Amino acid sequence: MATGSAVRRRSGLEGAGALAFELGLSGALAGTAGGILLMLWELVRSAIVGEGFFLPLRLVAGVFFGVDVLIAGPWSELVGALVHLAVSIFFGIVFALLVRRDLPYGKAFVSALLYGVAVWLVMTYAVLFADPVMRERLLVSPADWFWVHLLYGLGLSTAPALRRALFPARGAPR
Repeated sequence: MATGSAVRRRSGLEGAGALAFELGLSGALAGTAGGILLMLWELVRSAIVGEGFFLPLRLVAGVFFGVDVLIAGPWSELVGALVHLAVSIFFGIVFALLVRRDLPYGKAFVSALLYGVAVWLVMTYAVLFADPVMRERLLVSPADWFWVHLLYGLGLSTAPALRRALFPARGAPR
């Protein structure tokens, strides 16, 4: 694996650009890890309870397809996966901007769980209005909706460690 200074040299970034790259990459990776944890749980849970393995991905795509998403084909599942991943990465980058690179593992864990709760609040009260199909399904198991955002936080808790591992030569902590 390339060191942080090698990655910065290859990218041609220095100074503020290098910091933005560091925050963006570590946040995107942590957000992806959290998003995968969340979605894997939902896919398996959905299959076990008989809703169908791909229903969670279809529900995410419901923001574009409306109620037709429930009978749509594999394109809706692909759209759902891409939207879920994009949102996970976005929130991951925001988290990386908020925490310091030298944050100890325990504090990163607690901070990420609290951030997962904040994401749950934002998704529940500010975003779900755009996806009535998902909103109606979540009324069936609201505790699961909360739980998976804690799982998302678990994945996000890796952001400071990823920054230290990928960019070890960086100067003062931020």
